[in-house]
Amino acid sequence: MKRNPFGIIFFAAVVAILQGCSSLQPADAPEVVTVAKTARGPNIAPEFDPTASTAATETDDGGAVEWFSSPNCASQPSSDRVFGAQEVLRNTNKYTWVTRGNEVSIYDSTPWRFVDSSYFNVPNVGDSDYDLMNVAVCDQCRFGAAVYKAGLVLFDLWYGIDPEFYDHEYYPGVSQSVEGAFTYKAPDGTQYLVAAGLGADCGGGSAIYEFDDIGIPDSDEFVECVTVPGRIPQIVNGRNVYGYAYLIDRDTWVHIFEIQESGPLTYVQTPFTGYGIKAASFSFWGEQMINKGKIYSLSNVPWPVEVGEIPQCFDDNRSALKGDLAFFGRKGFKNSESTWDISNPAVPVEVQADYWDSANPWNYPGPGCANFQDAMFMIGRPELVMLRFGKGQRIDVDGWLTPTDFIFADGFETGNTSRWSETIN
Repeated sequence: MKRNPFGIIFFAAVVAILQGCSSLQPADAPEVVTVAKTARGPNIAPEFDPTASTAATETDDGGAVEWFSSPNCASQPSSDRVFGAQEVLRNTNKYTWVTRGNEVSIYDSTPWRFVDSSYFNVPNVGDSDYDLMNVAVCDQCRFGAAVYKAGLVLFDLWYGIDPEFYDHEYYPGVSQSVEGAFTYKAPDGTQYLVAAGLGADCGGGSAIYEFDDIGIPDSDEFVECVTVPGRIPQIVNGRNVYGYAYLIDRDTWVHIFEIQESGPLTYVQTPFTGYGIKAASFSFWGEQMINKGKIYSLSNVPWPVEVGEIPQCFDDNRSALKGDLAFFGRKGFKNSESTWDISNPAVPVEVQADYWDSANPWNYPGPGCANFQDAMFMIGRPELVMLRFGKGQRIDVDGWLTPTDFIFADGFETGNTSRWSETIN
């Protein structure tokens, strides 16, 4: 490997044994830029104030608990904004990951508390303000990737009970044209990274690598190019759904692959389109999936079947799903949010329409830049995490549908956790 992943002298001798030359690495290998960091521990950017997101400063206006608020609407890197959310399992606990400005913040989902924030300090491109395009993390995984317009960051979350941004490396120019990546853990326990620009010759498309440190992969860690008939896929986002990878291409097509025991991806089909920049357009729960206003049955996971639709949501590129409660919204648009009972997917019924009325103070609170970005249902509690650019909220949805809708995602009230949601919205 190009780099000791631990940054600790004690491990250097062990890692050196594993080092080797890479036939895949081009002569002009990606430059490594190590940003000066604080000592080991929560690696918080100097301008980031975690107390702004703690319970002590939360406000409840009767309709939502506000856990993040920006003081102004000026679009500039120093003014944080919230864009995308996903929930990730670590040990036995769920954590909500939020892209916040050009960094990433982690919150404990139950109870809600601030855990850590990155300090990648990646420069913006030109006059752009918020250049973090995607974050790739997975359940029970140690490593992750953050893709910017300027390049790629690989980071190490260490071994603690809580995830922490222990270490990272920045590679200018890598993956910038693709603006995304994907990571997953195979059945044999090995973690893999799907990314472009890391040395493998895949015609400009994404390749699969073993992901066991934050250095540039060597030839032994290259697995294969991602293969789709008639295409050169550039993967920007994705989800691991019961052993199948739903991967969003840069051209918006969604490719489905079976994850093999030892890591390779076997192509199945390309059934529909989706959106994957900054957050994914689809959501999964039990044996259902929603995407761009359509409802799919996942009784056969790699072959989703459309079973219903909500025409007024066809333009909505963000969604969240929990039990039979579906949420749709359109990124960047106010008054686009809606919730639906999809217990009968052939005849979806809108619910709680009054809640989303723009006259309600919790929907578009000051200073006025609270346009919708993303939403995510927390698995362990009946709340919807709402990201509205300058606002971060938690909405209590208990009672919006019958309580049993939130107990068992397999639809049979068996409590079979193997069929509970793998959803990272």
